[in-house]
Amino acid sequence: MSLRHLLRMLVVCAGPLCAALISPSVVAQDSIEVVLAAVASARDGDLDKLKNSLARGASIDSRNRIGDSLLMIAIKTNHPAYAQAVLDLGADPELADAAGTTPLMAAVFYDNLPMVKALLARHVKLDTLDRVHKTAMVYAAGTGHTAAMLLLLDAGVPIDARYDADLTALMWAAGNGFEDTTRALLERGASAGLKDDRGKTAQMMAKEGGFDPVVRLLDNPPTRG
Repeated sequence: MSLRHLLRMLVVCAGPLCAALISPSVVAQDSIEVVLAAVASARDGDLDKLKNSLARGASIDSRNRIGDSLLMIAIKTNHPAYAQAVLDLGADPELADAAGTTPLMAAVFYDNLPMVKALLARHVKLDTLDRVHKTAMVYAAGTGHTAAMLLLLDAGVPIDARYDADLTALMWAAGNGFEDTTRALLERGASAGLKDDRGKTAQMMAKEGGFDPVVRLLDNPPTRG
C-alpha cells in the first residue's frame, strides 16, 4: 500500500471499525435527537439548523458516531461558511476524531486553504500526532498539497522535522512523486541528504517509486529561494 493510499484511509475512516475506536465519553450529553440534528446541520452546511440545535441545547462540539465534531464534518463535506461559523461560535479548533485526526490535518488533506488559514490564525498546535504518528505537515507533503504545506512552514513547522520512521516532509513528497511539492521544499532549504531509519534518502524513495522527474529534480535541486 502506498503512503498516499494510507493517508486517504486514515482521513476518511468510517463505519464499524472507526466506531469501535470511540469511547463512551465521546457521546454528547445532549439528547440523541438534538445531537443528531446538530450533526445533520453540519453535514448539510445548514446554519439555520445549527442555530436551532444550539437553542435546543446541543453543544457546539457535538460529535457523530465516529467522533467527528461539527467542525470536522463541515471540513470533510466542504461547507466552509458553516465551518467558519462554528469556529466563530467557539468550537474547539483542535478537537480530534477517534483516529486522532485534527481539524487542521483534515483541512490540509482536503486542501481547504481558507480553513487551514483560519485554524492557523487560532494558533492551533502544529506538531499534534494522530494515532499513527502523522502530523498536519505529513498530510500536506504526502498528498502533494503544496500551498497548504507552505502555510504550515510559514507558521513555524521546521522544514527538516523528523516524523515516524525518521521520515521528513521531503521524503513524503518525493516518495509519492509530487514534483511541485518536492521543488517547493528544496527551494525553502530542505535537506536532500537526510536518511530515514532504513538509511534511505528522498531520492532513493523517488527512484523506488519510478518517479523520474522527481529523481532528476533531486539530482539538480533548485537554488534556495
